[in-house]
Amino acid sequence: MQKILNSKERNQAFIKFLLFFTVTVVLIVIAVYFNFRLPVKENKKLKERMTLQTQEEMKQEKFVENMDKAVMYLDSMDKDKKNIESIEMLLKGKINDLATLEKEGFSPYARMNKLIVQRLLQLKDQNIQLYKLSDKANTLSDMERKLQYTEAQLNQKQQEIDQLRKGAGF
Repeated sequence: MQKILNSKERNQAFIKFLLFFTVTVVLIVIAVYFNFRLPVKENKKLKERMTLQTQEEMKQEKFVENMDKAVMYLDSMDKDKKNIESIEMLLKGKINDLATLEKEGFSPYARMNKLIVQRLLQLKDQNIQLYKLSDKANTLSDMERKLQYTEAQLNQKQQEIDQLRKGAGF
């Protein structure tokens, strides 16, 4: 058998090649693993955020529906003065529903919803005060008419008394 002159160098070069090849293959496998593994985690997080966002939007839609009904009740308080007590009860119920919906969420809408509930409560109170004041104004105008009528009768009776005094010679 022939003896190869540079077998030691060849073996060292082959071992270096195997070592670098193995390191390169491992790096490529790790890169491919992370390339496919990280998007899966990211997709999971994004799906969770999307679910939370969808839930918040549904809560906000419920809030807006209840707010629209409350505004409708506020408007009907202005128009229908006869059933104001029943409308007030319906309005209180809707505002309570809004308050519970407002307290449920921790969304960016929460502050805005809180302000809306406060404003609706203020509007309800102002409408009730306006209704009471308008009743008082109606009562006051009725009393003013009665006073004018009574004063007119008093003046008429005064004139009759004066005529009777002149006729009797007083």
